[in-house]
Amino acid sequence: MNLRLVNLEFSDFGRGESDQAPISARTGPDPDDKESGGQPIRLCVAFQYQIARRDVPRIYQTFGALHEASYLRFAQQAITNEAQMFTPRAFWTDRKKVEGQLLGKVNETLYRQGYATVHDLQLLRVDFNSNYEDTITNIQLQEQLKVTKTYQLEVTRVSKEVDILSAEAEAAIARINAQAQREASVTINQASAAAIQMEQGAKATWYAKLKATLGWSNDDFLRYVKIKSLNAQPGGSVVIGVDAVGG
Repeated sequence: MNLRLVNLEFSDFGRGESDQAPISARTGPDPDDKESGGQPIRLCVAFQYQIARRDVPRIYQTFGALHEASYLRFAQQAITNEAQMFTPRAFWTDRKKVEGQLLGKVNETLYRQGYATVHDLQLLRVDFNSNYEDTITNIQLQEQLKVTKTYQLEVTRVSKEVDILSAEAEAAIARINAQAQREASVTINQASAAAIQMEQGAKATWYAKLKATLGWSNDDFLRYVKIKSLNAQPGGSVVIGVDAVGG
């Protein structure tokens, strides 16, 4: 059977009797500045440990009533050593991974040296020197500006594509309208020609029937057509087949 979970903290806010100040440590070197040997940092960390009831006697034999002070010392050393495994950037870009590895290292150390199991660990705060924090801020700002510029370029590209598609659509519509007008003109002309042919055909059929019914010769029919044509003309008097007086 295990005893209850106990929380210990390295922080500068609301410290309890068993807690300590933030841990002063150093990161691993920055890939862009390997000569620096890493950046100094202050880490606010909380962790929760638990003791198995069977281990209580040997814990008191080893540490007396001050086992938590030893746990804090063990944890601080483990965190200080492990912090050097990370680049400065990892502490703000890959915080979950940092927490996970710190938890593993603190648990391993306390289990081996203090007979306790660490169940969880939280990286509460990471403080860099002010000049490096300014550098971080500038880096993040530049990255954000780069992302913003990328979005702007993408918007411009899409806008140009839309303009091109719109122009192509308008050109296609113009071609379709022109083709429709040409086809309409052809259809109208064809219909007009067909109507004229039908009219001429109907006249020819009617004239043929008229000629046959009246028994006209070709000359008779031609005189009829002339008379019909003259009667269709507006105004004036027309005299047909009368010789001039006074020759």
